[in-house]
Amino acid sequence: MPVFIGGITAVAGERLLAIIDWRYFSAGDNEAFLDRLREQRMVFDITDGGRPKSLVITDKELYISPISPLTLKKRNDRLRKEICESDCVEEY
Repeated sequence: MPVFIGGITAVAGERLLAIIDWRYFSAGDNEAFLDRLREQRMVFDITDGGRPKSLVITDKELYISPISPLTLKKRNDRLRKEICESDCVEEY
């Protein structure tokens, strides 16, 4: 199921690896890391000129999102719950 991470951008929930608060990621040496990935065209800024709030890491790329990490987590959790209600076996 797709998780909408900002604007019209969605990623498949199973591809999500991490959602990081932008305030914590944007400090220090992380900017150099992002620059290297930008050169490889692996970073997509989907803030549309707005303020970044989260970094969404998938198995193939990174997205700078205008949506808070908590909101993205809730969206992903809600989709997983909907899927599990019909397809998952409860673990004990």
